[in-house]
This record gives sequence, C-alpha cells and structure tokens, in this order.
Amino acid sequence: MRLFWSGKEITEYCNITGCIHRDAAGGKSDSLDLQLDRASVWYRWGPEEGDEIEITETGFSTGVMYLTAVIPNGDQFRILASGLKSAANRRTWAGYENMTLKALVERCAAESGMDGKIFGIDEGMRLPYAMRRDEGCAAFLARIGRAEGFKVKTYNGAIRAISLQFAEEQIPAARITLNAKQDGVIYRRRKSLKYASLTVKSPWAQATARDPEAEGGNSKVITTLPAENPAQAGRWARNLLREMNRQAEELTIEQTFNPAMAALSRVEINGGTDMDGSWIVEEAEHDLKNKTTSAKMFRVLTGIR
Repeated sequence: MRLFWSGKEITEYCNITGCIHRDAAGGKSDSLDLQLDRASVWYRWGPEEGDEIEITETGFSTGVMYLTAVIPNGDQFRILASGLKSAANRRTWAGYENMTLKALVERCAAESGMDGKIFGIDEGMRLPYAMRRDEGCAAFLARIGRAEGFKVKTYNGAIRAISLQFAEEQIPAARITLNAKQDGVIYRRRKSLKYASLTVKSPWAQATARDPEAEGGNSKVITTLPAENPAQAGRWARNLLREMNRQAEELTIEQTFNPAMAALSRVEINGGTDMDGSWIVEEAEHDLKNKTTSAKMFRVLTGIR
C-alpha cells in the first residue's frame, strides 16, 4: 500500500495501521478513513484541510481525495478524507434557467473547484428551470439526478453525473455464483416498499409511470415538480418510480478485496436462487489493510413504463 500526500509519496514516513475506502454514488461522496502511527513524523508535513491524499494498492487507486480532519491519539492518529472539496458543500439558493444538464454539472463542479463530467447523458438535454434550495452543489445535483435518471459520483477531482441506465447497460464488472446458505451474503426483499405507479402532476402537464411487477401496490402522486410538458413529466415519473422501487431488493456481499466492486458497476448473480439477475453496486467498502470488500447492491429494474 502506498500513500501520497500533495502528489508526493510519504509511505516510508508513516506506518499505516488501518485503511478503509468507501466508494459511493447517489447522495454520498467517496470517503477515506486512514489510521497511522508515528504522528510526530506526519506532522512535519504540516497537514491542512483540503490537502490532497491518494492511496494505491496493487493496481487500485482511491483517486485524489481531500483531507477533512486529523484526529490525534498519542502517537497514533486518524485521517478522514472526502472525494469532494469542502466548497461543494457550501449551501446557497440559486435558480438555473434554460441550461443543458452538461452545463449545469460543469457550473456546479467549477463552483466546487472540481471538474464536471457526464456519462451516458445526452449533452443537449436542456432543463427549462431548476431551483437550488439552500443546498451544496453535490446535494443539489443528486436531487436533480433522482428525477433525471442519473447518479452523482465523485472521483479523482471530478464530479460525475452518470446515467443509471447507462451503468445498467455496461458489461458486468463481476459474475458471482451464490447459493442460499452462502456466508457473507445478506439478501433483503421488501415487496411492500414497491409502488405500482407514480404520477407527476403540475399545472401544465401530467404523466404516470407503472411497474408491472408491483401490481396491487400503492400509488404515489407528486405535485411539487414543475413539469412543463407530458414528455418531461413522464421522464420524471419513470425515473423516480425506478429509484424508489429498486431499493425494495438489497444485496450485500462480503468477500476478499475486489476492486471490480465499485459504485455503479453492474454485477451478475447466478446460482439458482431469488438473488439471480443483474444488480448495480450502490456502495462498496474496501478495507485495504485487511484485504476485504463489502458491496451493497440494488436490483436492476427494466419493466417500468
């Protein structure tokens, strides 16, 4: 394991006693929880909030992360870092009119001192109007993403808006065989959480999305979104219904260190159980010291119309 601080390797000066990297999407940024001893040596480098930190391990990299806290405990101490710069959490009110989604992501990223990138999203997709409601840039984009069908992912100095459908259509990063009594596997299925339909209704338009796999379930009506036409209302209804219903099935797998299990990676499960099928990783926790990985996944849904 190698530790870089502000672009310079300092592995030889610090003994790493613990290192957990959390790779997340959809409302959380990547984070790093690093434990070191020989604190007196580390402090010679004068660590400050916002300093760049990166950990690499056998072909895996956390990407550049940003120091948020140093917690000393004698000659040992704990370092916390985030995939987001602190400016991304600065809250404000703002309105954005007639902007492409690409331009909106780039503007919010620039405000945060980061790059902005989109993946699987039509660069010409235009938002007639969007209101930022006392939110930081990342939280604002994550909320917009729930209706527009994308997830916000931070990595290596960039805020990335990644289409969920685009992620679901990628070649599987892992294929895993699981049986009903597999150790290190937690499977939850809560059919009661699924909605049969969701309607977006505004003074100007209305549209309903339906999930045929949730027939007989509850229906939901949202009247707080400013849909200007049926196409926009329909897109928002489908994306919001999918985001709610995909969380009704959750699968967590603990295994030896597996860098392929990354946020928004697709995983194929087989083995003849109810877990079979396609999943998308929502959050992965890599313990780089003990060489283990825990990944939380949600089911890929394809039937919502």
